[in-house]
Amino acid sequence: MDKKWILILIFLIVGCCCLFYVVETSPTVGNAITVVNKTIVSLPDEFSIENKENAYSTLINKNTNEKIIIKDLGKKDSALDNFKEKSINLSKNPDIIHVNNSTLNINNITTYKIDYQNITKENNSDLSNVYIFTCNHTFLIKLENYNNSTKLNNNLDYVITHMTPDFKQSQD
Repeated sequence: MDKKWILILIFLIVGCCCLFYVVETSPTVGNAITVVNKTIVSLPDEFSIENKENAYSTLINKNTNEKIIIKDLGKKDSALDNFKEKSINLSKNPDIIHVNNSTLNINNITTYKIDYQNITKENNSDLSNVYIFTCNHTFLIKLENYNNSTKLNNNLDYVITHMTPDFKQSQD
């Protein structure tokens, strides 16, 4: 082989390695995504899009009926205020039991989480409201119909970690 073919092979190998690196490090390549306002969210495994509007998206696991509702609450950082208000409202509601508030740090994003159960619902599953400020917007993430708190936390971590600005749209 002459030098020309060796050079071509080197470029092909380097190109394949670069392509592999891009696919491995990208949070959206190879994953199903949804867009909530101007933010891209990768869907956790086994979830599909049930309903989608501009400012919110509902994800559902059809096998277990678990739901994740992601709603954009606006541009200002109102996560803590919304968290406090919702926590007070849930504590006053007689149909709500086991209200548990927590503050978590997921991927350097402060999350305000409220776990509770609604006794009027027939399956008595865990419900969670999570307020975060990321991508220059405040989001409400509601998790419903979970019977396993570990799975709930894993899906929440996945959604928050894979929220990125949609650079195809002009950002605020």
